[in-house]
Amino acid sequence: MVKKKNNDKEYYLTDIRQPHKSDLKKKKADDPDVSVKASVLGLGDNFLFKTAKKNNNKKKFSFNKKTFLIFTALFLILTAVLFFQVQNFFSLIGGTFSDFNQEALRPTDNLSQELKVEDINEGDNNSIQQGFSEVLRLLVSAPSLFASTRKFVEETRSLSEIFLEIRLKGINWIFEDGKALIDKLENAKEKTQNINNFLTKIKGLGMLPVDQGLSLGQELPLDNINYLEIQHRLVLAEDFLEGLIAILQPEDNPLKQSHLILLFKNASEIRPAGGFVGSYAHLIISDGEIKNIEVYDIAYPDRLWDSRVIPPLPLQLITTSWEARDANWFFDFRTSARKIKLFLESSPLYSGQNAQQTKPREGYPIIFDGVIAINHRVLGDIFQIIDKVELPNYKIVLNKNNYLYEIQREVSSDSFIRGSERKNILKELTPKLIDKIKNFDGNQKNQLFNFLSQRIKNKDIKFYFSDTKIQKFIEEVGAAGDVYELPDNFFGDYLAVVNANIGGGKTDVFMKQKIVLKSKLDESGRIYNNLQIERHHTGDSQKADFYRAVNQNFIRILTPKNSVVSSVSGNTVKNIRPKLNYSRLNYKKDPDVELFEKGEESGKQIFGYWFNVSPGKKGNLELSYQRTSLISEGVFRFIYEKQSGVDSALHYHLTAPKGYIFVETQSSEFIYINENPPSRLIIDLNLKKID
Repeated sequence: MVKKKNNDKEYYLTDIRQPHKSDLKKKKADDPDVSVKASVLGLGDNFLFKTAKKNNNKKKFSFNKKTFLIFTALFLILTAVLFFQVQNFFSLIGGTFSDFNQEALRPTDNLSQELKVEDINEGDNNSIQQGFSEVLRLLVSAPSLFASTRKFVEETRSLSEIFLEIRLKGINWIFEDGKALIDKLENAKEKTQNINNFLTKIKGLGMLPVDQGLSLGQELPLDNINYLEIQHRLVLAEDFLEGLIAILQPEDNPLKQSHLILLFKNASEIRPAGGFVGSYAHLIISDGEIKNIEVYDIAYPDRLWDSRVIPPLPLQLITTSWEARDANWFFDFRTSARKIKLFLESSPLYSGQNAQQTKPREGYPIIFDGVIAINHRVLGDIFQIIDKVELPNYKIVLNKNNYLYEIQREVSSDSFIRGSERKNILKELTPKLIDKIKNFDGNQKNQLFNFLSQRIKNKDIKFYFSDTKIQKFIEEVGAAGDVYELPDNFFGDYLAVVNANIGGGKTDVFMKQKIVLKSKLDESGRIYNNLQIERHHTGDSQKADFYRAVNQNFIRILTPKNSVVSSVSGNTVKNIRPKLNYSRLNYKKDPDVELFEKGEESGKQIFGYWFNVSPGKKGNLELSYQRTSLISEGVFRFIYEKQSGVDSALHYHLTAPKGYIFVETQSSEFIYINENPPSRLIIDLNLKKID
């Protein structure tokens, strides 16, 4: 536990490890009401599901050259809003996109001197540039429109400067000067409100009749701009800032504290929403600052109580009760985060009471406001910047090449005998890392933020908050780790391959995976899929036993509803024999676990199999399945979602029905190959019937 003393702060890093049998035995000895026994299991049944409808229709519009110029001038300004709402979020959490488009932030009266329009029709450059100048003079001659536009630009520029300052100083503020951070966020919120107000005024002036430079009575085409969408995003950003300020400076509880969970996931031991949660940090926030960080082994709060919740069937291999350490079970991070949060809040460590108490202790119960998850790759990015950290007491130097192995070796060595002593390496490492980060120069901070931005895109960093306003914004900018929602009557296909290491050491860091999906559409609308998953265990030459273990993997394939498996091969057969009579012992059933065991998850149908691979060997799982779909001359959409913490090659081959071609390839075949596809891949293909 880390406590603040005499204004000095000390922080611990993650404990990256897996649950050892010795720990489980110790748990049983400490708490006789909790039994942890091994069993053999299997899973494979599949059922139907329903999904929510999502409208993907988009408006289209067109206009002539001169109206195009007017639209371009204002569009450059309006698109800045979208950059700000995204930058808003990523700046605050340490990520960043590329620098803002400064052209879009310059006052409109300077644009006439600096902006040029490229050829629309060859040889028409001069007339177009002359027309553009006329358009700019036209804007100046419309005082109300120009005044609102100018103020809009000034506020967006000011907001950009605020975010730049947060990006450069935010790390120090969150530890040392919370008031400065809150002031900047309050200012950013005010600027966002102003931008929205000015945008409303611009919208109201957007359909003025014009008699200069255009034909008499012609209207500016500003109505074609999707104001509602832009203003919707502005409102989301404003709500996000309001919620974030409330967390940093809480006023609705006696202690005026907020509480966050920071999960440390080890992708070397993969679980559905990322790596196994070996440790977590309890962040206590007040007055805009992190006042205290308490780091725990994830098993510690579990040991203090018995959840008496039936675990998912595959997890009964290592436990008979479902608790926080294994709650990272669902592909959708939002669901996993809610489960972990609930289990931790139910533990006496945070509920403040046990069976002998009638009410919680003073200051309890503790309710967490949100969950943040990072994996070990984030630490690797930090080592890319700082190069190395010397740990004299251990006579080692940690760097980007050895940090994971050395930490795992230390915290996994004789865990039952040494207890918390094995975490001393983390105790020595953490303050050194924090000191280095706090002293980063501007270039190093930008490098760190760029790394973190990429980690968010790759789902190595994810967020969940109870406040729906904050959560909506997080989902909007793609940082929630959520699962794509398929609309009703979905014309297309969906695939996610999700692994879960259960008692397979830390072998996933040495697993190479390739996914090959061959799909064929027929004239009736049925989709035939052949899925091949190859996993190669390359850890056979490693020194550590936890790298050379058999990769024991429960793999699930998420597909659209109504999918039916016709054949499967290459899977490992396991049979289940539960060690407890859950019904007699009155264990509770979790509704999401019940759906999972029926073959449903995140609005998808799932097929689950054991797929174990020995060191130095390759395994091949092959699955054939099909489903009906309505054929149409339109857009066929394929969605692939990658599991957090797993780098996998994807080969996708789609064949059109007889009598159809894809417009994009002008043939009946489409092939996509990527050795490391994005976390969410969406491919839209237009089917065209041929004569």
